[in-house]
Amino acid sequence: MIDSKSVSIPVNQQISLRDVVKENTGLLKIDCDGQDTTILRNFLRNTEFFPTIYFENTIVDIPSLINSQETVELAFTLGYQFAIIARSDGLLIWAGQLGVEHLCDVFWMQLNVRKMHRPDLLYHTDVLLIHSKDANKYKNVITEIRKDQNSNLEK
Repeated sequence: MIDSKSVSIPVNQQISLRDVVKENTGLLKIDCDGQDTTILRNFLRNTEFFPTIYFENTIVDIPSLINSQETVELAFTLGYQFAIIARSDGLLIWAGQLGVEHLCDVFWMQLNVRKMHRPDLLYHTDVLLIHSKDANKYKNVITEIRKDQNSNLEK
């Protein structure tokens, strides 16, 4: 039995993401109250399909920071090339091509804000990971986000 905040689901009734994500899956959204990166890492280790992934990244301590870092590094090695990170209210924090640092500055900022006891500023981030095969998807999404931000400035 695995307990969650809402219900307890017996193991024999759970569905593996491997059984749900198929070749034509465009987006995988994970929102599991602090367990997103663990679930995502297990999925990435056991899949042959690489949809765009949207997950909530909660960093409250060094182990969760390391977990987030390792998850993004694994995604990068599997061909995820682009990331978009926003606050939970949708405010864009960072967008671009993944590189050597793999978002570590954003993750450290998230942890430091938490340590300052200001989780209202950045309790968690929403992360969108886009595979290299979907580079056009990244360009379209970030163009729309920035267009929306600019129109909000004009109001």
